[in-house]
Amino acid sequence: MDVELRHLRFLTAIVDTGTFTDAAARLGVSQPAVSRTLAALEDVLGVRLLRRTSREVVLTAAGERVLARARRLLAEVDD
Repeated sequence: MDVELRHLRFLTAIVDTGTFTDAAARLGVSQPAVSRTLAALEDVLGVRLLRRTSREVVLTAAGERVLARARRLLAEVDD
């Protein structure tokens, strides 16, 4: 499996909204779909991108690098 633009869009939505539930609402999908898509991205990349607790979602160091690149790629695609 390769990284797809939807993986990157889901990651940015999670970070921008702060929760999987709010990301799902923004993207028009279910919360489990957001969780599965993020898990698939983490599997493909072989790294943990987010640290999840009951109160917050925080980027890991790898997540920060991937997010920066994702934002650049999505900006280019959207142009």
